[in-house]
Amino acid sequence: MIVRYENNCVFCSNGCRHCGRDKDYPVHACNRCRADDEKLYKWDGEELCLDCIIEDLDLEEIEYGE
Repeated sequence: MIVRYENNCVFCSNGCRHCGRDKDYPVHACNRCRADDEKLYKWDGEELCLDCIIEDLDLEEIEYGE
């Protein structure tokens, strides 16, 4: 799992110690494309976003006769 920490400071007049926000909070990212995503899925031993999982699937369009 890729986790990085981002600053959550909103420059409160009291400073971050008093506003109740954590200054640094974790952001989870896809193991393959590194995109931030609210939902990650375990796929083939990795934690991936839905777009990366779809790229792994061998999709074939089916055309039906008229």
